[in-house]
Amino acid sequence: MSRTDRIGPGAESGQGVRVLITGGGTGGHIYPGLAVAEAVAELVPGADIRFAGTAAGLEARLVPEAGYRLFTLPASGFRGLGFLARLAFAANAGAGILRALSLLVRWRPHIVLGTGGYASLPALAAAVLLRIPCALQEQNSVPGSTNRLLGRMMRRIYLGFAAAERYFPPGRCCHTGNPVRRSVVAAFAAGADETPGPLPVRRILIFGGSRGAKTLNQAVMAAAAGWARRSGWAFQVQTGDDDLARVRSACGQAGNIEVVPYIRDMATALRRADLVVCRAGAMTLAEIQCAGKPAVLV
Repeated sequence: MSRTDRIGPGAESGQGVRVLITGGGTGGHIYPGLAVAEAVAELVPGADIRFAGTAAGLEARLVPEAGYRLFTLPASGFRGLGFLARLAFAANAGAGILRALSLLVRWRPHIVLGTGGYASLPALAAAVLLRIPCALQEQNSVPGSTNRLLGRMMRRIYLGFAAAERYFPPGRCCHTGNPVRRSVVAAFAAGADETPGPLPVRRILIFGGSRGAKTLNQAVMAAAAGWARRSGWAFQVQTGDDDLARVRSACGQAGNIEVVPYIRDMATALRRADLVVCRAGAMTLAEIQCAGKPAVLV
């Protein structure tokens, strides 16, 4: 068991509210969980809020950076994968559920909230077996495989889009919209007071989600030579890790094109942008709406 998995002293005493949030793989599943954690901490000061996910997903970095403890559980995807990957899914699911059962028996949270992705499966399944109250936060209009599978066993499903209600049992859904982190909202509010300079640079922000998007990266490479000649324009491109070297090579020494694998402070990037070009991810849409920015959605 890793250091982040150890249960702190006094956790078994029953003092305070204990909440486990599980999900991950991509930022779209992690950021809503972090936003909920912030809201719970404000509503219930002193609440013990922890996360469960995988050691390989973005949650392994983002959750500890936000100051929360992360329990790592074996898990892997299966949708659209081959026979060997499906065998790995079955093995990881079994091992993950067993490990989650051990965790939940010792710590016994009052509620488990799943935010989606295969990373949420072990903890939610274990919580159902132990009859711990469970809920889902579904960001998308079409739920993913894990949420659809487990939705029938949840007490409540909180929806980012009302259209997702048809995938879940009647009477359990509540349309709340998607939660956005307070730091993101605060950054946008601060930007509203900024006064542009006499010769503002037009800033274009381009990204394809937390892991990048190959089609957008290819479009950037094709357009880079033309962008480099545009004075008064600045482009910030998030590529993900896989295409980073190729996109940087295509952009060459262009001083007005910044190419990065991942934007940690997306709130500031959105606040500074005059136009956003991106995929239409559920949490991306929520943050763009908070920022009040025009966007071209792919």
